[in-house]
Amino acid sequence: MNPMHQPSEITRVFHSLTIDGSDVEITRFYEFIAGRWFTEHQNFLNFQNKLWDNGHDTLRFETVCGTKNIVKYVQKISMIFPTLFIMYDYYTDEDEENFEEAVFWLYGGKINTNREELSKEV
Repeated sequence: MNPMHQPSEITRVFHSLTIDGSDVEITRFYEFIAGRWFTEHQNFLNFQNKLWDNGHDTLRFETVCGTKNIVKYVQKISMIFPTLFIMYDYYTDEDEENFEEAVFWLYGGKINTNREELSKEV
């Protein structure tokens, strides 16, 4: 008997969020991510190797789950912090059969794959 639902493939994905904003906004962002966001999404996204680079205002982490692109989750963060400019990028391990990568820019909850176009909208 074949199962009706096939489990999704588990993939290790490398993510980074680079933030541009005032020191106060970046501090609030970091406190939100470390204190709430990681905890709320841990069971679903299985975060690993979380690292905040204070010199470059970049958050790096890995997920090990069936989801590769988490831009919709990052969009919600962008709506919570509408004055932060966020660059989100992700990539799968280059040894993966279906290598995948992308870069998104977010501002005020709007997503764009072209930074110049997003700047025109602001």
